[in-house]
Amino acid sequence: MDQRAGTALVETSAINEQLERILGSDTFARATRLSRLLRYVVAHSLADNGNNGENLKEYTLGLEVFERGDSFDPRTDTIVRVQARRLRTRLARYYETEGRGDACLIEIPRGGYQPEFRLREPLPEPLLPAKRRTDPEAHRLLLEGRVMVNKGTAQKLLEAVRLFEKAIALDARYASAHSELAHAHAQLSSLHCAPHEAMPKAREAALRALELDDSLDQAYAVLGMVRLYYDWDREGARQAARLAIERNPRSSHAYRLVAATLNSECRTSEARETIRHALELAPLDTPTNFEALATEILARDYEAAIAQAEQTLRIAPEFTFARCIMGMAYILNGSPGRGIEELRRAVEHDWSPWPVTFLQNGYAMVGRTDEARKLMPELERGIGRDYVCAFEIAQCYSVLEDLDQAFDWFSKAVEQRSDCMVWVEAEPWLDPIRSDPRYPTLMDSTGLTSPPETQSAP
Repeated sequence: MDQRAGTALVETSAINEQLERILGSDTFARATRLSRLLRYVVAHSLADNGNNGENLKEYTLGLEVFERGDSFDPRTDTIVRVQARRLRTRLARYYETEGRGDACLIEIPRGGYQPEFRLREPLPEPLLPAKRRTDPEAHRLLLEGRVMVNKGTAQKLLEAVRLFEKAIALDARYASAHSELAHAHAQLSSLHCAPHEAMPKAREAALRALELDDSLDQAYAVLGMVRLYYDWDREGARQAARLAIERNPRSSHAYRLVAATLNSECRTSEARETIRHALELAPLDTPTNFEALATEILARDYEAAIAQAEQTLRIAPEFTFARCIMGMAYILNGSPGRGIEELRRAVEHDWSPWPVTFLQNGYAMVGRTDEARKLMPELERGIGRDYVCAFEIAQCYSVLEDLDQAFDWFSKAVEQRSDCMVWVEAEPWLDPIRSDPRYPTLMDSTGLTSPPETQSAP
């Protein structure tokens, strides 16, 4: 359990040693601006004796850390907010990997720039599965839960969560059950519940799994999913994938994560090669097959996308999300009637926000704009009943080319940490927004357009 401590309760020497350890790590090796920001706020806090940090204002940081000059206006120049968000993400990544055993934590809470310092107890030594016996009933529940996850639907994923939690109740040190629970929570994000509800649970379960067994490739891959879809940290996702592959060179989870990261960057030729390898390793895994489907449609190979959608639906017939993407592929491939038919089938099977947004998209793309607009009030009313992803509503307005509404909803998606935001650069039906002068500002607000210091090969 972490032991909270203010600056006065943590030795200054310990804080400075921890700062140098962080700045000398591989995680911060090429992050020059983030290192400068972290060094500045820590030094300022120590000089201020951990008081309220009243001088750590956005304007001051813009001038003294980022050398913006006296004309700097934080209302129009978001560099401090964007870099602070990236710094929080990179610190979290450091403490999940290289710094997992560090006793002193340096954190910068959201809403300000004043760092906090905490002490924590050392993590327990990992327990390797070979050294212990797993409760047989817990193992049975885990296998049953895996089957539910592979169905792909929100209902089955919720059932899987219940099964994994039962397994953990029977055997609290069953590392694989924690890892599978993490995977189920990550899959539920946006499909059934808000990312801020699902993704922290996924991260917590994955870290617990790794405390118990550091060899679990799936747990590292789930951390990578959280970094990609919730932290919007592509380099962090790649780092997690590398760690997973080090543990298991045949990790389909890791290669699927790599493919997703490449897809989000529009590097679809590389993603295709990677996801094909993942499919060789796990040909009947629904998430892997769906990532292959996403890869083909992002590559604009709509015939291949249709074929992959059919394969995915053979594995998971109730997975309406795959049918939605197939419908879009038919429309984009010049078969609007068949595309609308598939989208309507998806909605008839599952009248929930996801299929309805895609039906709206389909109507708009084939010129049936009146029908498309009629669905918008239904979607917006649904926000009070179900989780409705703001990104999806923004997407609907984008396809209708109502760009004022689209950018308003994209701003809400950024505030809500919508995991779909990682696809804003890649999805073919979002082409109308990319020539709009507001698009660069939107991308800057996410931090997804990373500066050169954060780029590296997968």
